[in-house]
Amino acid sequence: MRSPTSKGTSIGSGPTSHAVDKFGAGGAILLVDDSSGFFRADLMVAADKVTPATMAFLIEHSSGFICAAMSGARADRLDLPLIPRSDGDLVANRRFSVAVDASDGVSTGISAIDRTRTVNLLATDGTRPDQLSRPGHVMVLRADVGGRGAAAVAVRLCRITGRAAVAVIAPLMFEGNDDVENRRSAQSLAGALQVPVLRAADVYAHENSAELGGEWRSLVVDGACGDVLVRAFGRLGEGGTPFVGVFGRCPDHGELERSREELTEWETIVERHGLGIVVFGTSCQNCCVPTGSVSPDEHLGSIDSIVGALGITDFRLLTVRTASGSR
Repeated sequence: MRSPTSKGTSIGSGPTSHAVDKFGAGGAILLVDDSSGFFRADLMVAADKVTPATMAFLIEHSSGFICAAMSGARADRLDLPLIPRSDGDLVANRRFSVAVDASDGVSTGISAIDRTRTVNLLATDGTRPDQLSRPGHVMVLRADVGGRGAAAVAVRLCRITGRAAVAVIAPLMFEGNDDVENRRSAQSLAGALQVPVLRAADVYAHENSAELGGEWRSLVVDGACGDVLVRAFGRLGEGGTPFVGVFGRCPDHGELERSREELTEWETIVERHGLGIVVFGTSCQNCCVPTGSVSPDEHLGSIDSIVGALGITDFRLLTVRTASGSR
């Protein structure tokens, strides 16, 4: 369901892009995330680019607990089952599979060279289950693909950068549970090591923006809004205040192509401004707003979820009455 379009958005050259590019080139980055209610930070490298020197760096400057993040499907193909809890409940412990070593080419399995061999093997598509010994010294962390958390972000980064879909994660170890102090310590470490810092939320925004192009694309957002169709103009995330035009018809009420005439006004305004997005539809009655109009004082929860998924924090909301409403 696409329409003829002009040039759309592209990823810029800000801090997020720098960190993503470094990850794609095999460099270490520091991922920080507090979406789970507490602050955590992890050093992270694409597994297919890890060298013994890189592994030694991760071990030295982290907790030393080396994990390989991958999809559950990949773990299943490698015959790496979940680790059961003491009561045998696999569902409650759905994150960790058994730890492994490479079967050949390693000694004790604990050295940087040995763990490099293991993670490289995990990142190789043709690896067979019998090439891995269990238990070992690299913990396999199952990613909730499309979800949240360090493992999910790591696998997304691999996909965004074209790397094999396995990443090495090394959690930082803090002295206490003070999130403010831990955040300060993580930032200080990143500065000392000259490692770019990447927020988990920025990965979702970067991924969503990269996939939009200049065409109508489906965007899944958190909350009750579900799927919406979005068309972007300009270079989101590089400064300036984007316009946001929302055409609030549920997809069940009519297809995009049947609404082209009414959508043209929104597209023309945003494209003329040079920066912004046009949003079509929501998937629930709670978020649905009158066709062709959005009140600046209503439905902002769902709109904030949509623009937040694209990394937009400051924007001007268009309305049918003013065509230049402000948020």
